[in-house]
Order: sequence, then C-alpha cells, then structure tokens
Amino acid sequence: MTEVRDAQRALKAKGFDPGPVDGRMGPRTSTAVKEFQHKENLTETGTLDAETHARLMASTSPAASPATAPKETNPKRQTQ
Repeated sequence: MTEVRDAQRALKAKGFDPGPVDGRMGPRTSTAVKEFQHKENLTETGTLDAETHARLMASTSPAASPATAPKETNPKRQTQ
C-alpha cells in the first residue's frame, strides 16, 4: 500500500493524474502508470513493476526538484 501511495505522489509530481493518493491501484492509477511507462519507453502494462517503480522514484528525489532549490531574488546583491 505504501509503495502505491509513493508512486501516486510521484506520478502527480510528474504531471500524471493517478486520482486520489489512497494507496490503491485503481483504474486511474493504472492509467497514469501506463502514461508514465509510455513516456519513459517502458512496456505499457499499467502495473507498478520493479522497473517502472525504480524509474518513477529515481527522478523524484527532493534534490532533483527545482521547487526545492533556493532562489536568489537579487542576483546582483553581494553577501558579505
């Protein structure tokens, strides 16, 4: 259940719609997985197999997210 929930969060973060993040592998999650598999040139099964899960989770680390990177609001300002 936790694996599916994590995958649903990752799918949402990547712009796919798995439906509610509820830990259930329902039809919307399956469709979102298929769409992700298609985009990543994986076999489109709609199931969260090991390769799909690994690829999905590998690119969702917080360090890879531009939203978590600190932003310089005034690049000309020098810090001392």
